[in-house]
Amino acid sequence: MFRAVVAVIIIGILSCMEALSSPVIRSVAVTEFSSNGFTETYSWIGGSCADVIVERISSDRSIRVVEREQLNRIIEELKLQMGGLVNSDAAVETGNLIGVTYFITGSISKFEEQVILSSRSYSVETGEIVSTATVRGLLKDLFILQEDIASKISSDLKLVTNIEGGIHKPLQNFELYQNIEYLKKMAESVPVFNLDPRRKIRTSEYINSIRQCDELIAANHDYYLPHYYKGLFAMHLGEYEIAGTETRIAAELSSGDYEALILRASVLFNSGNTREAEDLLEGITARFPEFPEGWFLLSKIQTAKNANEQAIESLIRSLLGKKIMPQALSGLRSGLSVSSPVLNQFSSENIYNVAKLYQAFWSKGREPAEILNIARSLNEQYPDFYLPLFFIGRNEFRTKKYEGSVKSFLECLSCYPEFPEAHRDLALSLFSLKVCERAEQHVRLYMQFSDAVTDYDTIEEARKKCK
Repeated sequence: MFRAVVAVIIIGILSCMEALSSPVIRSVAVTEFSSNGFTETYSWIGGSCADVIVERISSDRSIRVVEREQLNRIIEELKLQMGGLVNSDAAVETGNLIGVTYFITGSISKFEEQVILSSRSYSVETGEIVSTATVRGLLKDLFILQEDIASKISSDLKLVTNIEGGIHKPLQNFELYQNIEYLKKMAESVPVFNLDPRRKIRTSEYINSIRQCDELIAANHDYYLPHYYKGLFAMHLGEYEIAGTETRIAAELSSGDYEALILRASVLFNSGNTREAEDLLEGITARFPEFPEGWFLLSKIQTAKNANEQAIESLIRSLLGKKIMPQALSGLRSGLSVSSPVLNQFSSENIYNVAKLYQAFWSKGREPAEILNIARSLNEQYPDFYLPLFFIGRNEFRTKKYEGSVKSFLECLSCYPEFPEAHRDLALSLFSLKVCERAEQHVRLYMQFSDAVTDYDTIEEARKKCK
């Protein structure tokens, strides 16, 4: 009996030690895989590998994944060498710029009809490789191999991922996979929420893409993506009945995939079925409150109904989740410029306080004394919301607690990597700590992401003191 009790105690202690030794993952970045042995025709393949990993990791709702487009812009701006299985210094350098916990990179190599996928996951805090994964197989089974390596990475990092339904049903051959990638690339230039302003001159592109969708549907009728893309292109052709049917099928085949549901709501909205679109969006935002697109589209419907106070709240809720939509920021700024927020117009005091925080940020005047307390309270309620972290960091900078301000600004950037003011103030904090080279990187990112730079003299003064 005594031994059993001791064993239970030891197991409990070891479990606690493991929990303490594993950092809480809040933000992850995944780079495009380098590709070796492929012709130019397969230039999409490295990005495809990263996309599958991002999709898998994103299914853990406690994780914030830096969008690959944002990451690519940062890497390009700073001319960082990130291809393939990079060394730990490069991973740590890039990860530190945006405050991520883990940085994942990899490569895919082709030998005749065989392919090898390899990945490394780095701890940005320590620079250590915390996970390596390798899978081998036939090129025709690429879809399955990508899923395998994504699953291994998720398991190594102890992520709670959940992939449901027919989303990941393997395609029958590699040619079909290439066609899906073509459609994905085509769709990147097509808006989801609004009708394409160039749709009249792109009619032939849409018709050709729909033809490819039909071929894919004939070969894999129970795979949801061809239906999704056909619905998207049909919407921009004004073929709303077809778009409605295809998006409904896509949502059913994918077991209610978020993006499929959002597209269906957009089709309903753009075809004039606003009541049905609103009902669907209320269900989407209840099921996926951490994603912004549902809230943003709901705000468009509310604005069209002149329900402006409801629209402002929906825009605020869109900014409390996993990523920041510039359209939502622009809409909220416009809405708050009309009148100051009033407590009774919002469903909760927290949402009201978020509105006050944004108003204080955009006013550019003297901050009300209560703003810091509001920021601290909101940070407790919404730890992944970027703006309270910015105000907390700014207060630490003003009180010359530079190490604290660096930490807060990095946490802020892990939530919103393209937030220019956070890059600026982080640079000023780093200049104060005499970390000049790293500060200069954030100055460059501030210049890149800012619409207007009006405080260059402040930066120049801090730069001179650092030297």
